[in-house]
Amino acid sequence: MEAQITPNTFCTYTALPKDATTTVFFISGNPGLIGYYHPFLSLLGKYLAKTGDQSSIESSIQIYGCSLGGFEVDCENTTSENEPQDRRSKLYDLEDQIVLVHDKLNALMSVNASSTKNTSGSSAKRKVILMGHSVGAYIAMEVLRRHREANPQSETASPSSYTVDFDIIGGVMLFPTVKDIAHSPSGQKLTTLLSFVPHLALIVSFFARILTTLLPTSALKSLVKLVMHNPPSHALDTTTSFLKSTGGVRQAL
Repeated sequence: MEAQITPNTFCTYTALPKDATTTVFFISGNPGLIGYYHPFLSLLGKYLAKTGDQSSIESSIQIYGCSLGGFEVDCENTTSENEPQDRRSKLYDLEDQIVLVHDKLNALMSVNASSTKNTSGSSAKRKVILMGHSVGAYIAMEVLRRHREANPQSETASPSSYTVDFDIIGGVMLFPTVKDIAHSPSGQKLTTLLSFVPHLALIVSFFARILTTLLPTSALKSLVKLVMHNPPSHALDTTTSFLKSTGGVRQAL
């Protein structure tokens, strides 16, 4: 896969793409826009490149991440990374997100495997390190479990449609989400609010749509900047795109 940084996708390499045998696959939290993590992933790539130059453990590492389902934003050059319209308008629950991430991981590994065979002729098994933030950490652990169950060499192997052979060699869980988040103070407040306003997500997304329709982008950015107390530029741009997206606000709630 070619290196690219867009509002919906992040892909870079620590050295030449053709030499990459390991992929760091990043799974975002909620809101699931990969744009919030661009600086972090860029710094991670620079650090790994520097470490690789000193140790020569890996010649090249691919760092990849993409937005979760329902959080894709419109790009100027493409229509939400060529996502089907029905997928963009769909609301994803946690199970849907897990399946989507698992599918994207296997699709990426399939592309990488084909690219490796075409450029170097190597058929070596590729390695993956899952990295998840917040709810992405839970998704990462679930993807790891399902990958092992789908592995033909596993004792608990089950029938699977995945044909790409790769190893998940590790996982990095950044600030995993609270197990019983509904029982937390904030969760209890939201639960109470939802009992009075059962269609809160729909109502909030409706008002967000009205707001983004009436306000020009510059005014919307100024409002977001005021509410978020002068955030970094990447967070400002990502939040503005998030508010203007088709169903991002409702998906987040």
